[in-house]
Formats: sequence, structure tokens, C-alpha cells
Amino acid sequence: MNADFSDEGSLIVRTYSTATLTMPTCTMSNKCLTSSIVRLFLAAALLLAAFSIQGFAQESEHQLSRDEFVDVCVAKLRVVAPDDTPAHRLSYVLCLAARPLSVLGRQTVAEELWASAWESVRTGSEGSNWHRCSETACAIGRVDLAESVVAASKLMKEDLQQKIALHLADQGDDAALEEAIANLKRASLFDGLEIASIYTARGEYSKAEAFVRGLKITEENAPEDMIGIALERIARKLRKEGDLAGATEYADKAYQVAGRQYYTGHSITTLWHLCHGTLECKADVLAKQAAAYRGHQGRELLLRLIRDLAEAHMFAEAEDAVGLLEDVKDRDRAWRTIASEQAQARQFGNALTSIRSIESQLSRAAARVDVAISLGEAGNQDSAESVIAALRNTLDNVLQDSETTPTGALPTDALQLASGLVTAYTANQQFSDAHTLIDSLANSYQSAQLAAEALQQLAQGQ
Repeated sequence: MNADFSDEGSLIVRTYSTATLTMPTCTMSNKCLTSSIVRLFLAAALLLAAFSIQGFAQESEHQLSRDEFVDVCVAKLRVVAPDDTPAHRLSYVLCLAARPLSVLGRQTVAEELWASAWESVRTGSEGSNWHRCSETACAIGRVDLAESVVAASKLMKEDLQQKIALHLADQGDDAALEEAIANLKRASLFDGLEIASIYTARGEYSKAEAFVRGLKITEENAPEDMIGIALERIARKLRKEGDLAGATEYADKAYQVAGRQYYTGHSITTLWHLCHGTLECKADVLAKQAAAYRGHQGRELLLRLIRDLAEAHMFAEAEDAVGLLEDVKDRDRAWRTIASEQAQARQFGNALTSIRSIESQLSRAAARVDVAISLGEAGNQDSAESVIAALRNTLDNVLQDSETTPTGALPTDALQLASGLVTAYTANQQFSDAHTLIDSLANSYQSAQLAAEALQQLAQGQ
């Protein structure tokens, strides 16, 4: 027998094969029969040993299943140190995790984390933390818990109750919608648009239009702006659903109402050209118009135009428009948008080329996350792993130059890179790698935050 000790299991199997092949023939005497039985038992024992060794090797390389990964994420969330974590941050990360856990079928754990979040802020001042707890309670299907937040409030009862009504209305409760409409104190931009958005989400477009047109607008917001935005949202929803005729109808209405408005008009005009198929010849004009707008509004309009162009797969025009952005952060945002849309369009080579135009290491890494997720969704697991490996190298390089705080917290850039990497690992079902990274963080709050973000990514696939 030629022994090869590189694989003990294979060696044992080959030993078994040799033993059986060289077994002598004999007559059925008691002695010979006994010898044959012994040899058979020996061969069976050797096979069992081989399987045991192979099973041990597999167990030592055990990859976490989806459910096991959820379990380890929950374990991280349960051990956040309250003494080292401000109440508002603790409530934030626990509420962040509660929503996806409910979606993933872990309702009891979701309610447990919600209770911990509420306990951490209920004795503090009323504000955004209370709103977050109320909204999260609604999101996990426990309106009664949201109402307990309302009952405890002294300053925000009406606002909190209105949010509950809007949530129920969004779930299809007509009585709650009527209550929300009746409770409107003033027809401001956001009040009116929230109600109109509920009608739009239901597909009741004529009701959404009639609602915003029928409101008496306060002086702080021009009625044309609000009506135009509501109609634009309907048009964009219909266009996304593939109803080009319906989208064009509402884009025309939006353009008639607010096409010449200072801020909303530009976005509506872009949409109008998209629906009519004339954006290609107007993109350069619209881009220059957007660049001429003052300050923040002009930048946001130009970024919106670039997103519209990229979503329409007009990548050359989108890339030309990037040159009009003066701020490097805005250009990085635009290139990430383009790369993400190219990846979703399965133009992975072009997406990676666009990523090379991003100057910020952090933004470049975030764009790679988008591409890795799209690669995984397209079934290109190996390519996704290759992109993720580059992300891991980037994080390792950043960590070498980073200093943690006394509580072991990573600096913001390193944490954001780690967050993107965990998201990519999770999307690509590399759960053991995600767990290893989460587990490596010394700061319990940051570790819990990454665990919550991983759960969010898992819930998106439900």
C-alpha cells in the first residue's frame, strides 16, 4: 500500500479498499467465516473513522447559517453597555434592530429590544427619541406600545397621536386616514404631502390630486410648489411601475402647475422631458440651468438630474453633468450614483470604471458595496467576493492608521467602512465573515450598530 499522509481520511479509505480486495477466498468453515466477519467489521470501523475525520474537518470550517447569524447579531445587541452609551444612541441602535427582527419573524426579540430602548429614554426630555420609539412600536405591529408613549407624554401628545394615525392610514385604515385629515392644524407643505403620499401609495391618484388642490395653503409655502411636488411624486411612481402614459399625464399636470417655480420647477421639467423622451437633447441645458441656481439648491438639483439621467441609463450625459459640480463631495456622490445604476444595469465593468473617478476613499468603498450587492444579486458570487476582498484590504489599511478611543471605538471613517463591509458580506451570504468583523469591534455600541445594520440588510430580502 502506498501511504499518502496529506489526507488521513483518504488514507483510511484506501486502506479499507486494499483490505477488501486482498481478502482470501475460502470455504464456509467456521474459522474462515469468523476471519471474514472480523475483516468486514474492521473495514466498517475504518470507514466510520474516515467519515468522522471528514466530519470534524467540515465542522471546524463551519459557516454560519442565516438563522445562526441572526442569533449572533441578537446576542451583540443584548450586551450593549448602557453605562458607556448615551441614552439617545442606545435607543437608536435598539430601535434600528427591532424593525428588521420583526420582519425576520423574531417578534419576541423585537419587542424585548424595543422595551430596552424605551426604558433608556422615557425618563429623559421628550423629543426625537420618543418619536423614534413610537414609530418603531408601530413598525413592529405594536400600536398599543406606541399609544403607551403617547400616554406618557406631556408635551407631544397630539403630534405622537397624529403619527400613529398616519401609520394606520398607511396600512389601509380609512378611519385613521380621516382622523389624520381632521387633525391637520395647518395645511403646510409637509402636512399636506404626507396625506397625499398615502393616497399615492394606495394608487388613489385622483384623490391625492384633489386633496392637495383643495387645501388652503399657509403663506410659508407656495401652493404651486406643494401641488407640483405631489403630482411629480405620482408621475415618478407610475413611471417606475412602467405606466409611461399615466406618468406622462401627471408630469404634464405638474409642469402646468409648477414648471416655472424657482426650485421645484427644475426637477419637474427634467421629469417632463424624461416622460416625453426629449431629455437627451435637453440634458446639457438643464444641467447648466441647475448649476446656475444659488448654493445648496443648485447642487441638489444637479445631483437630482444626474440621478434621473443614470436611472434612464443615459450614462454619457450623466457623466458630462458631473463636470459642472464644483465640490469634490458632490462629485463623489454623483459618481457613486452613476456606478450604482450601472451595476444594477449589469454594466459591471463601467461601474468599476466610474468608481475609479471617486476621490474619497470612503465614498469609493461605499460604491464598491453597491457593486458587490448587485454582483451577488446577478449570481456572480465569485466576482462579488473579489470586490468585497478589496473592501477588506481598504479597511485593514485604514485600521492600521487609526487610533481608537478609550472605550475601543473606531473613528468615523473606519466605522463607515466596516459598516459597508458588513452589509456586503451579509448581502453575499458570507455570514461567518460578517460575524467575525462584527465580533472584532471592541466597542459594544459600534458592534451592536453593525449587527443592526446587518439585520436590516437581511430583512430587505424578505
